Amino acid sequence: MSKSKALNMLSKFSALTFAILALASVLVGIVKADNPVSKELTQVITGIDLLDASDTKQNVSSEGDFSLRTNLAYKLRVTFDLKQYNEHLNNGDYFTFDIPAPMAVYEGSQDLIDPTTKVTIGEAEVTSNGTDQGGKAKITLKNLDKYLEKTGGDKVKDVSGNFSVTFRFL
Repeated sequence: MSKSKALNMLSKFSALTFAILALASVLVGIVKADNPVSKELTQVITGIDLLDASDTKQNVSSEGDFSLRTNLAYKLRVTFDLKQYNEHLNNGDYFTFDIPAPMAVYEGSQDLIDPTTKVTIGEAEVTSNGTDQGGKAKITLKNLDKYLEKTGGDKVKDVSGNFSVTFRFL
């Protein structure tokens, strides 16, 4: 084999190697883009209802007050809408809801299940700040890949729902 043929083959091999490495680096970048860092979702709470222990909505008086009894359990049903984040939702994204004092909050977690696909797409974790000190609910999205498989979609959108927080006044 002549020297010029060998150099020509080496040049083609180098070009092919460079193309493969470039493609591999792009693919690695795409994989990383599908797995971004979690972000906090803001301004997503759309409503709050006060319920008694049997999930009956409590009415407001003509003065705008609720009539609550001490040492009885109540619930806050919190509704949320994530449409402002359409096509930009990822596993690990979260939002929080602060429960004010003097509510005594019961700690626990609640799965958020999509009614159509039956996929758990989030979890609400409620923590207490102490007796009569309120608390915090943190809602974290998860299993969005399974949700997309069930819906046949390629982007998560139009997510809305609710969760509840149980509390009492001492």
